[in-house]
Amino acid sequence: MLGALTGRRPTITTVPWLCMPPTPPSAGSRAKKHFIVGTLAAKLKLIWRALLTYVMRHKPTIMDMLNKAASWRDVHSAFLQYGLLLKPSGNGLTIKDRYGKHNAKPSTIDRSLGKKQLEAKFGQFMAADADMLRSVKSLETYTAAPLHLGSERDELYAHFQTEMARRKEILSQINHESSSRYADCHSRWDKRRQTVEKMPMLKHDRQRIRLEIKRRKQAELEKLRSDISSRRTAVRTEIPYTTWVKYLQHNA
Repeated sequence: MLGALTGRRPTITTVPWLCMPPTPPSAGSRAKKHFIVGTLAAKLKLIWRALLTYVMRHKPTIMDMLNKAASWRDVHSAFLQYGLLLKPSGNGLTIKDRYGKHNAKPSTIDRSLGKKQLEAKFGQFMAADADMLRSVKSLETYTAAPLHLGSERDELYAHFQTEMARRKEILSQINHESSSRYADCHSRWDKRRQTVEKMPMLKHDRQRIRLEIKRRKQAELEKLRSDISSRRTAVRTEIPYTTWVKYLQHNA
């Protein structure tokens, strides 16, 4: 895949020690689960450090190109040649693995790589465009070896999928019920208002009743919103994660 994207086979830096399977404790399933989750979470941190190590290894060359850069295009080219991509992140920037999902904070590598410092030199940040991503070839890339923990990891991931399915089902039921309750509330109060419109009465009395119907309807809707919101919050508190990584962090 990299060859098709870059036009040549880049040098790939792997981190084999990330694949070394740990020996889980022989204690109960709970202790074993926490050991596995903690190990995976620790390895995710090691991947970040491994990417940082990769960038630091090429720092002299990249910094030399950046010192000679005259535009944002030159800046992006320096990173792209080493399989890295400079992207905005919040109020700052992040250095991302061009072909993966890992990233590192530029200012951690060198203080001069902060967004404020770079914009002072090259103007307002400009992202690398599609043409540049196609034309600049990666001479070397960073690739983290996959995480493997055998059957223990599979069991943990199966539990994650079960929890995600349960979370989705409960929230779906709440959404379905809320739609039904909202529709019922609107229907009941609209019918009452229609009934009032058909009744013979003085104009100011009709207006007073309209306002009272509106007030009561709004009060019921507000109570309904609060109830639905609290139920959704309870589910999201019980199952706060929505991704595999967040699941690992939550259970670490």
